[in-house]
Amino acid sequence: MWIVSGVLAVIALWEWSHIRFLNRKIVNLVSYTAEVLLDDGMRQDQAAKFRGFIQGLNGDAPAVSTQATYALGELADRLAAAPTGSSILGAHSMIWGVKQGKR
Repeated sequence: MWIVSGVLAVIALWEWSHIRFLNRKIVNLVSYTAEVLLDDGMRQDQAAKFRGFIQGLNGDAPAVSTQATYALGELADRLAAAPTGSSILGAHSMIWGVKQGKR
């Protein structure tokens, strides 16, 4: 009985940590997307860099798509944890600025 309880506890803990991990990834990507959509200069700069990145990739269509998608996720994660300012807070600020008519 104790073994079954222990196994169930480990599974529950793993599921909880996995859900937190995925939620963090989603929040990071949504924050990055909000910043890019609300800042024309950033959008143009990021689009140009992303196009250049894609041009430098090797592989067939699925491989290139996977690499590009992974790179966007990694970029969103790095920006969310940036020491100069979190993209999450930046996105909140930009959204609030639009709501207040300041952007």
